[in-house]
Amino acid sequence: MTTRIEPASAGSRAFQLHFSVGGVASFIKQGDISARISHQTTAMEGIATHQALQKQRESGCLRESGYEREKTVKTCCRIKNHELLISGRADGFCPGSNDSLPWVEEIKTTRLPQVAIPIGIRQQHLNQLRIYAYLICLDESLDKIELRLTYAHPDTLETEVYQETMSQGSLKTHFTKLVEPILQWFEQRTDWLAMRNESLNSLRFPFGEFRPYQRDIAAAIYRNVATEGRLFLQAPTGLGKSMASLYSTLKSLPETQAEKIFYLSAKTAGQASAQEALIRIQSEEPALRSLSITAKRKICFNPEMPCDPTWCQFAEGYYDRLPAALDRVVKSRGHWSKARVEALAREFSLCPFELSLDAAREMDAIVGDYNYFFDPRVRLKRFFDEEQKGHYPILLDEAHNLVDRARDMFSAEIGEATLLPAMQETKTQHKGLYTAFKRIARALTHLGQVSMNSGPEQLLNVIDLEPLVNAITGLLTAMDATAGELPLPETVMKSFFDLHRFHQTYEQLDEDYGCLLSQGDGTRVVKLNCLHPGRRLKKIYPLASSLTAFSATLSPKMYFQEMLGVDEHARWLKSPSPFDARHQATLIVDFIPTHYSARVGSASSLVSLIDQMITLSPGNYLVFFPSYEYLQIVAEQYRSAHPQRPLAVQAPGMGPEAIEGFLAQFQENSVCLGFAVMGGQFSEGIDLQGQRLKGLMVVTLGLAPTSAAQDALAQRLVSNGQSPTTLENDVSLRRSGYDFAYRYPALQKVVQTAGRVIRGPEDKGVVILIDARFKESRYIENFPEHWRPEVVKSAMIFEEKLKEFWS
Repeated sequence: MTTRIEPASAGSRAFQLHFSVGGVASFIKQGDISARISHQTTAMEGIATHQALQKQRESGCLRESGYEREKTVKTCCRIKNHELLISGRADGFCPGSNDSLPWVEEIKTTRLPQVAIPIGIRQQHLNQLRIYAYLICLDESLDKIELRLTYAHPDTLETEVYQETMSQGSLKTHFTKLVEPILQWFEQRTDWLAMRNESLNSLRFPFGEFRPYQRDIAAAIYRNVATEGRLFLQAPTGLGKSMASLYSTLKSLPETQAEKIFYLSAKTAGQASAQEALIRIQSEEPALRSLSITAKRKICFNPEMPCDPTWCQFAEGYYDRLPAALDRVVKSRGHWSKARVEALAREFSLCPFELSLDAAREMDAIVGDYNYFFDPRVRLKRFFDEEQKGHYPILLDEAHNLVDRARDMFSAEIGEATLLPAMQETKTQHKGLYTAFKRIARALTHLGQVSMNSGPEQLLNVIDLEPLVNAITGLLTAMDATAGELPLPETVMKSFFDLHRFHQTYEQLDEDYGCLLSQGDGTRVVKLNCLHPGRRLKKIYPLASSLTAFSATLSPKMYFQEMLGVDEHARWLKSPSPFDARHQATLIVDFIPTHYSARVGSASSLVSLIDQMITLSPGNYLVFFPSYEYLQIVAEQYRSAHPQRPLAVQAPGMGPEAIEGFLAQFQENSVCLGFAVMGGQFSEGIDLQGQRLKGLMVVTLGLAPTSAAQDALAQRLVSNGQSPTTLENDVSLRRSGYDFAYRYPALQKVVQTAGRVIRGPEDKGVVILIDARFKESRYIENFPEHWRPEVVKSAMIFEEKLKEFWS
């Protein structure tokens, strides 16, 4: 459903509500949640099927008045001084002739037989077709029209067609019935927006005074939102970027008349920070509603069950109970946290994840993950549609993470770890699926055998994947046989969704991708790896009215400009640190070797240095390592040398309770040492102010191990003579593929990790960098400007520098 509310004109206090025809058709839903139809075909299959059938229709209508594909329709309904604009494109229209009625067609691509499509979804399809028919009757002055709802199989082009003939009068009655609830909601929503904007005009900054430079970045963000620009802002950790961005963007709403804002972050910690800021802002009691969207796997009441009404009571009859719950939301204020959403969902026996998505239409600020905007598979299409630019400002926290997250969102993989359990589950009761899964497994095995002499990881040619992709297509077809049956086991559905995503991604492969085969320990994985996400991100940015991306680490600019697909019209701003540079000592230790072969031998020297750091100024410290393996080597020696000292050690896959337990050991006036991994839960997003953290040590630069994927990225950047984004020619000529693939990502992790030390104006602490490479100019020139690094060549000099700093 595509919906957006925006000003009727610049400076106007009237609103326009834009609805797609599909949005009108599905505004009021009934019955159950069901995802069965949505996973049966890919977007590319849908386009190909539509085009093939439209071509058939054009041939068949030549003797008549001519067939028109993708016929545009639109209309406007008014309420008070506001406008409801409805637009869309009917798949096909034929004007008819003297002996045949005009007809309009809606084509739906599916591998399911019509009887297996849930009744509620079929009704939405019919509603959509009837709206097209009514609007065409108005445009063409028709008294009567034939309607054709066509379900087409993408592989065979076989069709099932539902037909009916309706008069313009009966279509108008149906249209009015669909539109009236929307007009009622629109009136209620615009009344709320008017009250909200009036209250935001008088909203005060919740802390009374801004921190140094915080007002400057708030003003820059306000201007960016008001001018619908794109701003990439680098500001030090601890400046208060979350509060500044949210407050300034909310304050801009009365001027811009934007309906809602989105604050998106890569990690839960960033989203928690935004939620805390919104709650603090709402202590002023403005007319404001906000929501945190929690990932489905973290909020689901039945995580072991399929999301299907047959298995889950929260999916069964969901849309019949939803209106009462939304009425509660409409009458509320304040922030809807995970706990608040869960409580409402349990009260009305609703799926909490779907409830949060449906409640989003009543919100003024939404906090969530990057994927709700950037990932084409889970994007909130009700707000962000490629055909209609939404009037929503986007705030991107932790923007340095977008490069890797975008790669993940645009990539896909399949492996034996999910494929083999699916085969076992289908072996006895679903013979057709079992055979299809077996074909895929056989194709995967063949790939591995052909490449077995090429090492554990290698790049494949796209042509090598054809047998595997053909086998996957066979599975998608075999899913037809399960239509109407009980939902398949979760392991089967997990494998199916992985294969479906792989198939979708395969259809979009280009030079930004590398096809990677990994094998080891008897398992194989094939990954369609997005090496360079820039061009895809560049196409997504216009779906927002403005975009403000901020981070403590957006240097070097040319790296992020390239990898994030930022054009020359974007504005870049770097904020100075508000904190006294003398409060942080940055020491580069170059006398302890950290390369892989020396790690065991130099661990005792590292333990001695850590002991010096703690002894000279007792308190809480963190030591970060590039891997768990290196961490364990040093942890064992440290425990052996200092068995009486408490040592907190990060473990792989720590859950929320374990993370809280780890951080709880770092209290004011306590003495605790923690070992953690760079790029993990503790290297960003944690806030240990004051004496809770006196310093940290980063052990080695942490360059990623050489891999086929990263080497492919380096080669992709070097061999492509023309940069895919708009960069100055001299940058394109001098950039190093190795820098982009290995050096810059490692450096960003180091800087982001070091940002844990100084979180407030009174904080004082040390940052110790253990690796001789840190003293090289190519690294130092990309350090934050407030760092004043000093090279330390011996343990004695190290002790002298620390004594001097702490004295």
